[in-house]
Amino acid sequence: MKIFLGTGILIFLFSIAGCEETDNRPAKSYLDSVNSEKYYTSEIIPYSFQKIYDTWKLVDISGGIHGGGYEPDFDFLEIKRIGIYGLIRNDSL
Repeated sequence: MKIFLGTGILIFLFSIAGCEETDNRPAKSYLDSVNSEKYYTSEIIPYSFQKIYDTWKLVDISGGIHGGGYEPDFDFLEIKRIGIYGLIRNDSL
């Protein structure tokens, strides 16, 4: 479980490297219907990294086999407290 959690945190951090906070984010939260204690009962992100909680717009993906990146497959990354996150594509979670 700890390996899964650590891997998940690393994926979050690398994912937001190609994201930026924006005012063009969706007006509603797509994750409001998800119970905040569905997966964890307490906070999993260290306090020093909790500024990650927000809705992030994907603006660029770099890397890949040839280093040129690839087309984004989602529009927004929404991260809530206690380990809840979702990828929003075409106004759906």
